[in-house]
Formats: sequence, structure tokens, C-alpha cells
Amino acid sequence: MKKEFEKLSAALYSMSKPEIDHKMKDKIRNAVMNDIKSNIAAYPGAVKRLQLTIRTLAAAVRPSAVFAAEVKEKVFAYIERKSAGPSFFRRFVWNMEKVMASLLLVTIISGICVVYVADIPVTKAAKRTYISDVSGRVDIIRGPVALSAYIGMELEEGDTVVTEDSGAAEIRYCDDSITRISPQTRLKLRKLFIDSENITKTLVEVELESGRVWSQVINIIGTESSFNVKTDEVKAIVVNKASFDVKSINNTQKTEVSVFANKVKVAMPKQSEEKDKILLEGYSIEVNKEYSKEKKIVITPKISQNEEWVKDNKVKDKKYVEKVTEELKTTQKEQAGVLPDNPLYTAKKINEGTKLLVTSNPEEKIKLQIDIAKKRLIEANALFSEGKTDQAESVLNEFRFAVKDMAPSIIASEELKRYAEMQFAEESKKLAVILPDNPLYPSKEALREAKEKLTTTPEEQKVVALNHASEKINEARDLVTENKSDMAADTLLNVKDNIKTGIGTSQDAASTLADAKVLTGTIQEQETQTNFSTTRRLNKIAQETETALNTELMQAVVTETKTSSDTAAADIDEIILTSEVTQIKLIQNSGEADIAVIIPSEQAEQE
Repeated sequence: MKKEFEKLSAALYSMSKPEIDHKMKDKIRNAVMNDIKSNIAAYPGAVKRLQLTIRTLAAAVRPSAVFAAEVKEKVFAYIERKSAGPSFFRRFVWNMEKVMASLLLVTIISGICVVYVADIPVTKAAKRTYISDVSGRVDIIRGPVALSAYIGMELEEGDTVVTEDSGAAEIRYCDDSITRISPQTRLKLRKLFIDSENITKTLVEVELESGRVWSQVINIIGTESSFNVKTDEVKAIVVNKASFDVKSINNTQKTEVSVFANKVKVAMPKQSEEKDKILLEGYSIEVNKEYSKEKKIVITPKISQNEEWVKDNKVKDKKYVEKVTEELKTTQKEQAGVLPDNPLYTAKKINEGTKLLVTSNPEEKIKLQIDIAKKRLIEANALFSEGKTDQAESVLNEFRFAVKDMAPSIIASEELKRYAEMQFAEESKKLAVILPDNPLYPSKEALREAKEKLTTTPEEQKVVALNHASEKINEARDLVTENKSDMAADTLLNVKDNIKTGIGTSQDAASTLADAKVLTGTIQEQETQTNFSTTRRLNKIAQETETALNTELMQAVVTETKTSSDTAAADIDEIILTSEVTQIKLIQNSGEADIAVIIPSEQAEQE
């Protein structure tokens, strides 16, 4: 029997599994299902009996609980035997190495991310020229195409802005200046330049073909930049800040330029024998080629401030400065990144130290230090904006100390000096709208100190000092406009030290002195309507300032006359500096420009 079973077993094992293709499988399946369906009606209990049979067979082959427990026990015993040897230790160590490596990698990546977030680089926002406001019908002529203007529309060199009878527009330029265009005006954009590497280098030049425009320039920095409005008769040039109006009468050779803030240089055509004029606030000049030489140029003092166009634009000028100031605070916060009151600030400082440590090139290291100092200045501005004055002063002192430490190295290298001047000039441009009553003003003063520390020659010191004098005079002028004459007088009084250091030529000194005296008269006139004690104090400050400035100018003229030549005095036809009449008149034959300033007081008008 046993042999028979072995033969049967061998025969069964030798049998191969039948190979059935998909078609045959489907055919068998269909045949079975059809058979089942055909028998369900005839034998209703057959299906239930089939289900019961399948369940019985499944229960028969299912292992018992005891058998399952024995199998489980044997499996775990096997695992324990395999894990007890040296291989288990090696696997454990290998697994731990993987875990530690993973943790280290995560730590490094996290650290890099944290430091990167904590040390956001200072970015430069792209500057563009665009339509900032528009009403009525305004077209942009670009080549052969006329486009309808809309707010935000970017403008290009060569575009001509045309306003119809009811149209008006405002242009914001790449240098942050603006022009408001009245109805029935054609304005061509000749130059729209800004240096992508140095935002202080800008040149905007527009040509007024006909009509009227009002321009406000708020923050031009450096002698290489200017804002110009030209017609066929004149070119109005601003190299600092100003608000002025230009009218060009169509089909005539007549242009009128009126200055409502600061001063504008009015250049005549090259073929003209007339010298350029420095037009101060409150004055207008009319140039008409059709008139004779005696009447061709007419300068008018005390221009009207009551015209609706003028009043409206002066209000808009003030709002625009407020807007730019708010934009500055926002951008400074964004550029500052993590501030000292943030836990990540330590990581930021560590990152800066690491960069300095791995930088081997001496000049590159100084440039990096300049960049870091610039960060401190921006951080201080952000903290001042948030009202955190103590922290801001502490960070600003870090900027001052950094500049003091770097100054000898910077001065020794022309490349480093140019780089530092460019970086600091960019921040000065941003802070140009900041006045002494603004929380950010200490940063502006710190920048001035930095520029003074980087001067090497007496000539440079004079230029920097005179520039700072002009800046302070502009600040005092803006304060007077805001009816803050008390603060304006204090600011004006501080100008005399800068002028004393900065006198280079009699004309430079006289120009700055003229600005100061204009404000002196304005302050005195404005304060006559206030209480007596304030008026008396301000008048005293103004008189002290004027006397000091007059003395400095006269000393400069005498010194230059003695040191240049015996005939140097002939270059100056007339200098009238009288405190009683509050009057200045300087005509310098050898200079490029005439300065004619008359500030009538009550006494002057009587005379």
C-alpha cells in the first residue's frame, strides 16, 4: 500500500499545471455563471447549501488558537536568537549612525535657513518713471502710436505726454521727482536715466513744447545729477531740491519760470550773451525773445501765491513729501530684516562675523564692513520708526564707531573711498525728506558726520561743509513752510559753522548766504503774527545768524582779494549786506552766474 501511495504521489508531483489563456478562462467563467443562474430558479436552496459548504471547508483549514500561539512563540524565539549575537550590535550601531547623521544634516540645514532669514540682504528697489495720477483725456505719443494714459503706466525716453482741454496728469520719475501737467500741454521726455549700481546718479530732462507744468524735486544728491525742464528759450535746472512752475506760451517765444521753494538755475540758450541766473524762492523770470535786449529778461519779486494752480500744487507737494516719508519708513523696515529685539539677531551678527573671518582680501573685507555699517544705519531707522529710541541710538552708535574704525583704511584707498561715498550717498538720498522734527533725523546727522570723517583735504572739507549748510537751509525752509519757525531758526543758527568751514569762493559763500538770509527774512515776517516772547527770541537768533554769516562772507572776500591778485576786487562789482534793510545784491562778472536777491522788509519798501 505504501508503495502504491508513493507511486501516486510521484505521479501527482510530475503533473504540470494546465496553461489556460484569458479567452478560455472567460469562457469557463461564463459557462459556470450561466449554469448557476439557470439552476437558481429550479433549485432555490442550492446556492445556500454551496455557501454553507464553503464556510465549513474554510473553518476546517483555519488554524486553531493554540496552533497560532505556538507559531508566534517560535517566530519570536527565532528573532531573539538571531538578535543576540554580534550582528545585532553592529546593526544597532549602524542604525544609530544613520540617525545621528540625519539629525546633523537637519541641524545644518536649519541653521543655514535661520541665518539666511536673520540676515536678509539689503536690496535695491528698481526705480522707474510712470504715470502716478491722471484725469480726463491724456495720451502718450510713443513713436507713431498714441496710447491712452492710465495710472501706473510706465513711461519711456522719447514719449510725449499730451493733455487735452479737460486732461491732467502727474508723472513720478525714477529720481523720485514729480511733474504735474496742466490741461492743453505737450511734454516730451528727453532723458530718464538712473544708474542701476548707484541710485544717486540720475538725469531727468523734459521739454515743455507748450502749456504749463509744475515740478517738485525732493532729493537730488551729488553734482553729477540734475532735473531739467527746458523750452526753446530757457532751461530750468535743479541740483538739489525745489518746487517751480514753467509756462511756455504756444506760438510765441516766451517762457516764464517761477520758484516756490528753494532755488533754480535758469540757463539761457548757448547763443545768447546772457549769463545764467540763480532764481531764488519767491521770484519769477520771464524770457521773451521777441522783445529788445532791455526787456527780454524780466525778474519779478513777490510772485503771487493765491492762484488756484499754485495753491493746489503746494498742498499736493506737502502730501507727496508725507507719502515719500511713509514709503521710506516701510522700505527701511523691510530692508532691516531681523532687529536687535528678535532672538534671531544673534544669528545675524554671527553670520556677519563669519563672512568677515573668511574674507581674506583686505579691500573686500573693508567693503563688507561698509555694508554691515550700512545695515546698522537701516536697522536704526527701522527702530526709530517703531519708537524704540534707546535701541535705535545704540545701533546708530555702532554705525558711528564702525565708520571711525574704518576711516583710515577707506581714506588710504581711492576705490574704497568711492565705494563708501556711494553707499552713504544712497542713504542720504533716501533721508533727504527727513526734517529735524522727524524721529529718523539722528540717522541723517550720523551720515553727515560719516562724510566729514572721510574727507582728506581742506578742499574736500569745504565742499562737504558747504553741502551740509545747503541741506540745513533747505530743512529750515521746509520747517518755515510748516509754520515751525522756532525750529527753523535753531536749524538756521547751526548753519554758520558749516559756512565758516565751507567757504571756498566768494560766490559759493554768497549763494549759501543768500539762502540763509531769505529764510531769516521769512522767519521774521512769519513770527510777527505770534506771541511777543517767541518773536523776540527768533528775531534775536535770526540777527545773530545773519551777522555771523555776513562776517564770514566779508572775511572770505578780503582773504581771496589778498591771496589771489591785486585786481581780484574788480571781479566783484557790488556787495551790499545790510541787516537794517535785509538786502543782498551780488553780481560777479567772472562767475558763470549772477545772483540777484532782494528781500524787501518794511524798511526796505519805504526806502
